[in-house]
Amino acid sequence: MNIGKKNFSLNLNILNEKTQFEKLEENMKVSIFGVLYVLLKNQDFSVWVELIFVILQLLQFMAFPFSPMVISF
Repeated sequence: MNIGKKNFSLNLNILNEKTQFEKLEENMKVSIFGVLYVLLKNQDFSVWVELIFVILQLLQFMAFPFSPMVISF
């Protein structure tokens, strides 16, 4: 009976332990989201400024297919 308990606790420890890849993945996610949070928390654009940026970006995307360099391919 004692051997069964040891095997059960060993299996639980294996399931709870993270692999090196999982630790690396979690650290990368935390780092990326931390940087994004710091960068975005200080931005205080109004709705109109955001709308102007969106329209400019849309115009850039629409103009790209008609560029002479793209058409020549």
